[in-house]
Amino acid sequence: MWDSARETKIISSSLIEKLPVIIAQQDSPHYEMLWRSASQLQKMLLIALSKDQTAKPFSKDFQLKHGIGPSSSIKASFDSLVKKGILFKSLQGNYHFVDKFMPYWLHHILETIK
Repeated sequence: MWDSARETKIISSSLIEKLPVIIAQQDSPHYEMLWRSASQLQKMLLIALSKDQTAKPFSKDFQLKHGIGPSSSIKASFDSLVKKGILFKSLQGNYHFVDKFMPYWLHHILETIK
């Protein structure tokens, strides 16, 4: 962020909004390693969860919206992602990213691919 603001000597609100992506890019090698270790279904789940972190992944709506199914495969994939330390399961049974910046990295990568 400081490098971006060096020329203008101004830290704007738009620059601050980009800060999570800037931080995520600094951890890109770590995220890439985790990404490569994920199966295709796990990648689909990570992308879907990064887009809607309050989603109910075992619901039909979620599965149809993201082209993911069936629930038994989803459960096995989530269990594996938890074991890999990418996600954690809350006491309420929801899945969340361990690293809060990984969803920003995913969004950035997906935008770059487009």
